[in-house]
Amino acid sequence: MTVLITGATGFVGQALLKELAQRDEEVIVVSGKPRIARSSPSMIWRTLPNYEAIDWLPLLDGVSTIYHLAWSSLPQSSNSDPVGDALDNIVGSLRLIEAANKKGGVRFVFTSSGGTVYGPLSTLPAPEIHRTRPTCAYGVSKLTVEKYLDFYHDLYGFNAVSLRISNPYGPGQSTGRNFGAIATFASLVLDDKPINIYGDGSVVRDYLYISDLVRAIVAAGSVQSQSRVINVGSGAGHSLNDVIDVIRSLTGRSIKVNYLPPRRFDVPISVLDVSRAEVELGWTPIVSFADGIEATLQALSGWSDKRA
Repeated sequence: MTVLITGATGFVGQALLKELAQRDEEVIVVSGKPRIARSSPSMIWRTLPNYEAIDWLPLLDGVSTIYHLAWSSLPQSSNSDPVGDALDNIVGSLRLIEAANKKGGVRFVFTSSGGTVYGPLSTLPAPEIHRTRPTCAYGVSKLTVEKYLDFYHDLYGFNAVSLRISNPYGPGQSTGRNFGAIATFASLVLDDKPINIYGDGSVVRDYLYISDLVRAIVAAGSVQSQSRVINVGSGAGHSLNDVIDVIRSLTGRSIKVNYLPPRRFDVPISVLDVSRAEVELGWTPIVSFADGIEATLQALSGWSDKRA
């Protein structure tokens, strides 16, 4: 069995690669960045910096599953260049989808965004049938790729699933991109630096530990689910102030927080209903909020457990 993964050098991609390396599967990695030094030597690595020029069909020879993670923008920066976001991500994804459809016999797993495609929620937790109203270009592009996958399914029977993922976190997440509250806050606290929060800290998100997410992605690639859209999250909400409280409790440190004016695109609360994933993928999250934060802290330099 051969799988292909895009976006393998990102936080989720590296965790997925680690899991796939432990399985009896050939992995083709298509990335715009050089090979990760610690990646398995059995992996076939294709460094292709220009996604627009990729001839996908030869790369898909023998491939049975595609995990499409590659994405060039972030929610907070996408509104500054919606055209570039669309060209890079919608058009780039569509080229891969078109090639996979021509090849046939491929399971296509797309990592969408449960945190951005729904927009302001009227139902908590949000089921997959909830209205979609993205408030940033990132969410609009993710939703557009979902719609193209629906289009190819309806027209050609294309075998695809979009995973609407909440807010992943855990060891290995970058702390330098101002993306990922738990890893960023943990790093700042360990460096004795202040935390900047937009708003009063009451914004609630559904935080999902990375190992739980990887299990869901792999399950989606191997299980033929009936639904084309599936939420993947913890099913529980925690505020930014909750994150700080847990870090404070685990580290025993005094934490300086600067509360800044809120951002317009930040929805006040985002929590996902994951019952469909439980039924169709046989998946459920395992790692608790506090345990996940502790594991994230332990992976960062400067950590010491002050509770001992």
